[in-house]
Amino acid sequence: MEQAPDLKVYDGFDELFWELDACDETLATVTKRPDMAPRFFVKRHKWPIRIVIEYHQAK
Repeated sequence: MEQAPDLKVYDGFDELFWELDACDETLATVTKRPDMAPRFFVKRHKWPIRIVIEYHQAK
């Protein structure tokens, strides 16, 4: 998780997330990492993503 602050965010992601949120779309992410890492990343960037699912939680 110490690398999280240094991970690159692709151009346009911030705008895309906020545009989708403005359209009342539910945003979620599925990750192969423990959920604390993506939750930290989402919180750090203040993205409107409220659902974080680890790969082993999805079916």
